[in-house]
Amino acid sequence: MNILNVTFTAISANRNSVPKGKLSINNNIKIDSVEESNIGLDKTKTALKIAFTYKTEYSSDFAKIEIKGETLALEEVKVAKGILDKWKKDKVLDKEPARLLINNIMMKCSLESIILAKELGLPSPIPLPMMRQDTPTKEAKK
Repeated sequence: MNILNVTFTAISANRNSVPKGKLSINNNIKIDSVEESNIGLDKTKTALKIAFTYKTEYSSDFAKIEIKGETLALEEVKVAKGILDKWKKDKVLDKEPARLLINNIMMKCSLESIILAKELGLPSPIPLPMMRQDTPTKEAKK
């Protein structure tokens, strides 16, 4: 599966109150729909339009970020038919296409949610890399 793009269709972010107690953050991605998209490519490929919702929820209804969007993916006709059939029947995707889709959605949505959290004065929804102070070794103490 080749991911052509990930686009946003709606973004909302709100901060409700002052957090009470320990703050927890939960990120979640839900695939809302999978359908064929006619984008006029050659007959050996099928384009799939996958709608999704990405949510970041802060505990105690402190804050919420929600991003809705669509991913356009290109797949061989036979494989795309299998993906569409399975979605129509069970509303699930096979492991490998799901992994690829989720990773691409997470990359784009995580960056956007960090920016939105910053603008609302919220903690980052994903851990950011930090430089740590090392404890001195025995040789450094001498």
